[in-house]
Amino acid sequence: MTHVHAFLAVDRLLQHLTKCKEPFGGKVILLGGDFRQVLPVILRGSRTLTVASSLNKHALWLKFHKLYLTKNMRALESERDFGAWLLDIGEKKKWLNDSVAFAMLPFNTRPYTSIVQ
Repeated sequence: MTHVHAFLAVDRLLQHLTKCKEPFGGKVILLGGDFRQVLPVILRGSRTLTVASSLNKHALWLKFHKLYLTKNMRALESERDFGAWLLDIGEKKKWLNDSVAFAMLPFNTRPYTSIVQ
């Protein structure tokens, strides 16, 4: 995920180029991704600083119109339960408690290939 300062720089640049004070100079900006998966990388940054540097924690985020996908088109039909389990983790439904982000993998979970030789 890109640091919020990068979005703010693009916002200011487009406002300057278009001479329009609307967010991003009134231009349509399309972003994609899952904010639950990737946070900006902050060198030696605390968890609080890392989360605060995300675009969705900035006032500019309120100006975005959000659309949500409702069907995981990449998951196989046979893996629908696993996709639902991933969403539950993202929504903190499967955490051990509110402060510990551990989750138990389903018993039948196994990798397709190993990344370790």
